This record gives sequence, C-alpha cells and structure tokens, in this order.
Amino acid sequence: MSISERQLSIARSDDILHSIPSAEQYIFECCSHLPNVNDQSAILEKLTCTQGIVHAIQMDQDISNLIAAEEESVRSMTGIDVVNKAYKMAMDKDVRICIFCDKTLPREETSTMLLEDSVGNVMGAMLPPCKIHEYKDRKDVIWVSEDFIIFPEVQGVGKERFVLLPMHYDGLDEKDGCCDVVMCSPAPSSDAILKRYYGRNVSEKTSTLVIAYNLVCKC
Repeated sequence: MSISERQLSIARSDDILHSIPSAEQYIFECCSHLPNVNDQSAILEKLTCTQGIVHAIQMDQDISNLIAAEEESVRSMTGIDVVNKAYKMAMDKDVRICIFCDKTLPREETSTMLLEDSVGNVMGAMLPPCKIHEYKDRKDVIWVSEDFIIFPEVQGVGKERFVLLPMHYDGLDEKDGCCDVVMCSPAPSSDAILKRYYGRNVSEKTSTLVIAYNLVCKC
C-alpha cells in the first residue's frame, strides 16, 4: 500500500469513528425518548374527568412505601393473614395514582378476594353481585356472608390467607402512554392513611383505589 492509500485509509477510519456517537451522546438520545415519570398531569386530568372519580393524585415513593408497609401488617378479624397481591403488583409499576371515587365509578364484575391455602388452592371467594345467583342454590358451597362462600371439599394445606386480587381498568391504554394497567383496593387502614395524607376527611363517603401502570417508551 502506498503512502497516499494509507493516508486515505486512515482518514476514512477517522470519519467512521467520528460518526459513532459517544457514550454521553447515546445516553442523552435514549433518555430524551423516555417518558417523564414525574409529569402525569394529562393522566390526572383524564382521570379526574372520569365518571365516579372525585379526585386523583400521583403517589410519591414515600407514601407508596408507607402503604406497602401498612398492607403487610393487615390481618382479618379472625387473625388470618391478608395478602394484598394487587398492591404488590402496583409497587412494581412505574406510576401509582391514588383516586378517591364514589359508587358511580364502573368496576369490573369479578372476584377480588380469595381464601387460599399456603400452596394456592382456592378454599373460598368473595363474589361480585352478578355472580351471586350462580351459587345461590348450590349444595357444594357454604355461605359465610351474603357475598362470600367457602368450598368445603377443598382440603387446605398449611396456613390459610386472604388474597386481594388486582382489578382491570380499561380507562387508560397505550394511547395515553400507559401499559400494564392494574387497579387495586387498599385495606381500610390504608384508606384512612391516604385520606389523611392528602387532606381529606377520613369519614367521607368515598372509596380509595390505586391505579398503577408502566410508561410506554416513545422510542
């Protein structure tokens, strides 16, 4: 290779190297496409305009952790552990929104609480109003309240626990920059904590729910 050819080759190599973005440039360009976790104003406005939602506010990490700790301490009146699986899922999401709502908020008609044994066998369930008639005349269940049934034929293993399940919420989707949306109901003690934290009357006739979701990358 002649000197001129070698110089041309070096020049081309320099051009290629200069065309490759630095680590700082790469990180900046990637981050510029990431959604802003702290700016959920459009979502809050949409939720506040939804039928049944009185107020919506984004939960910061402090109150999120406080509620998580409270949920871990909840027991039933009979001393059975209560596992809020739904809120555990919410804690794994990018954003959590606390909403205060009334009875006009549309909700999914599905069971949100199960009685399980230590290996996940379902021993009982809370029924939504639309499902009660399906079990009303069945002989293989025991009614312990007007909406909770026990399956006596299921032999439990180990320790029993109540498990709170997530509810589906279809009011937010990828068009809003959200995905993996779940809604959950906190325990009564957590409801009181959230109402006090956000300056609301603990005795007001509203329910507290948490809507959580991941953010859709705009890449």
